[in-house]
Amino acid sequence: MDIAKYVPVIVIGGGPGGSTVASLLAKSGIDVMILERDTFPRYHIGESLSASCRWIIDLTGAREQVERAGFPRKYGVLFRWGIEEDWTVEWEKAVGPNTYSWQVDRAIFDEVLLNNCKAQGATVLEGAKVDEVLFQDARACGVKWRLPDGTSGSTQCDYVVDASGRAGVLAVQRFANREMDERYRNVATWGYWQDMETIPGGPQGAINVVSAPAGWYWLIPLSDGRTSVGYVTGRDVYRANRSASATVEELYLRYIAESETLSQLTAGGRFAGTVHVEQDYSYCARSFSGPGYVMVGDAACFIDPLLSTGVHLAMYSGFLAAASLVSVIDGMTAEERAFKFFETAYRNAYQRMQDVVSAMYAQYDGSDSYFWQAYRLLRDKGNVTPKDAFRDIIAGAADLNDVGETPADDSRTAEPGSETGHEHLRRGELPDLRGLFTHNQMQPDGQGGFLVVIEPRLGLEIGPRPYPALT
Repeated sequence: MDIAKYVPVIVIGGGPGGSTVASLLAKSGIDVMILERDTFPRYHIGESLSASCRWIIDLTGAREQVERAGFPRKYGVLFRWGIEEDWTVEWEKAVGPNTYSWQVDRAIFDEVLLNNCKAQGATVLEGAKVDEVLFQDARACGVKWRLPDGTSGSTQCDYVVDASGRAGVLAVQRFANREMDERYRNVATWGYWQDMETIPGGPQGAINVVSAPAGWYWLIPLSDGRTSVGYVTGRDVYRANRSASATVEELYLRYIAESETLSQLTAGGRFAGTVHVEQDYSYCARSFSGPGYVMVGDAACFIDPLLSTGVHLAMYSGFLAAASLVSVIDGMTAEERAFKFFETAYRNAYQRMQDVVSAMYAQYDGSDSYFWQAYRLLRDKGNVTPKDAFRDIIAGAADLNDVGETPADDSRTAEPGSETGHEHLRRGELPDLRGLFTHNQMQPDGQGGFLVVIEPRLGLEIGPRPYPALT
């Protein structure tokens, strides 16, 4: 296989974060190469998408292919949490009618996104393992790679995007600067059921989130009558339970039986027979960027599966990275300032999601406490209520608004039929991204803010105000 000796941008990893960066760069006319360790399709967890993912997918050009894949549409979330009655979060109330995301089979979904990278003009190499990121004078300048047939070599570049997920080519292997979050030393155990029920009364296609005395369950309705069912508990609790069980399958089925809700919902279903386990997955790198490189998605940080934030953070950070890189490559923004913008935006999105997850784990405080915590964390409160704030954060809309502030006359108070605020969403369409990403100011150094723009070309522009610090 003939692999280029030089390419302007190398992306390590072809999951949702890497695919987002590569497709947006390729659409902008920048040569980019993805080196993906696996051969797609490949199994992956993280099946429930935030509403924000749909907006970014549209920008990458993959919307039509994702729709054709036939994933169930997700219109929100149903919580059976603590001692309260069931309560819901509905995407349509966040931005307007016909607002949805999807519940996806990640093997299919990730392959669709990777194939879209090729269609946009990116070079994609599957089965290509990156052994090392090359540096010169502390600046990333290329990668060493190895193919399944034993062929090895190196490719030089101007910029490296680490989208290697938990493997953390830079954070773990190069810098050793990944810090585990001691609050979430959890273990997830999950499997798949055929023809089981989900909790009635929620939004169409909703993920169900059910609390338990020592953890919580997820139920994600997938295609072909399958449902992903998982249980998350503390590591010490899991270890004690595991030592008392002959197999992980026995333990998993015991978890199901211990919940009245899960026992009832699975009663008419059939367990597929394979159990997956993952642990110690909550972490954050001390730095997400540096000379010649950025980290996106799980390569930089991961919180917890509770609010299904993983794919959102991957695609959101991929979007930010692409806008920053285009601006730098075009000579419109200095690298240091653009990467500082990227890191500030991504780290604040991570921190805000983490704070909301922490509030949820205090599960008997009641939903009003989660809403008020979210309201405190929202930057531009405008006319939103505390419940609006919670919904906007877990939908990913708050992060998009941070890097592309919507007009002040929010559509939640606009007259019907007007073209203000989120009206372009209320028509039942995907956002006109020109409206979402042309008004925000974000720059951490206080010398004017950045605007994220997509026309006439994706990138950053200087705006009038500094970015407010997270409080």
